[in-house]
Amino acid sequence: MPIIGSFGAGAAGGYGQRKGSKGPPLMDYLVVAGGGGGQQGGAGAGGYRTSFPGGTQMELVAGTPYPVTVGAGSNPGTQRASNSIAVGGTFTIDSTGGGRGGPAGAFPTQPPDWSKAGWPGGSGGGAATGNPQAGGGGGNAGGYDPPEGKGGGQNYPLQPGGAGGGGASQGGSPSPALTPTGGKGGDGAANSISGSSVGYAGGGAGQPGTPGQYGGPTFTGGGGDGATGGTGKVILRGPGDYSYTVAPGSNTTSAQPDGTVVITMNVTGTVQAD
Repeated sequence: MPIIGSFGAGAAGGYGQRKGSKGPPLMDYLVVAGGGGGQQGGAGAGGYRTSFPGGTQMELVAGTPYPVTVGAGSNPGTQRASNSIAVGGTFTIDSTGGGRGGPAGAFPTQPPDWSKAGWPGGSGGGAATGNPQAGGGGGNAGGYDPPEGKGGGQNYPLQPGGAGGGGASQGGSPSPALTPTGGKGGDGAANSISGSSVGYAGGGAGQPGTPGQYGGPTFTGGGGDGATGGTGKVILRGPGDYSYTVAPGSNTTSAQPDGTVVITMNVTGTVQAD
């Protein structure tokens, strides 16, 4: 069955598992989905789920190739970006693509777009200027505990700027009252599973505004600021007494000073421990 692993998940196991002695390798993971596409409202970041540090690890079976899906960021016309998925042992870690920002221009004809609302996702998109009031898209569309992301900001009738999209650790902000400035995107989260601190999954800015920390299409899983969202990523970290094979070649492995190995999946492919 699926496990829930994200901020502060319960500890289980450690490194140094031995082939043939202490069972299969236990892997920490970070799974970030693609960021949503921004419109007048800022886009939501891709869902962010991790076991590192101190959370429940994935279990692999040596000699078995496991599929890994790396979600793409979506363009402004797509309701939600692509999920990222890591499959290991008897369970799957899935994160949800970021929701798009609310559209400017004429009112669309189908809800929830009719109110200029942001779309729900791993993190939700921010609302566009609307009349009546428009709401931000909800975050944590996968229903995980702890949550994979936050909601987008709401907006108000005839407010000039769009609201910010949600990020991994903070919701998007509404645009400031009576100004043409857009709302700030929600901040993402930093994680050191790769061996150094890297930021992921910040929300996009409401136009014209400021993205959240680690937000925008240049960041992994970041929500787009009036543009396509950032691509997702899957990172695994496991014991160095196993060898790891990844495919295709644009995915990498890297030995760490503490004896672990970091597997970085930049594109959809497979990983195998031997």
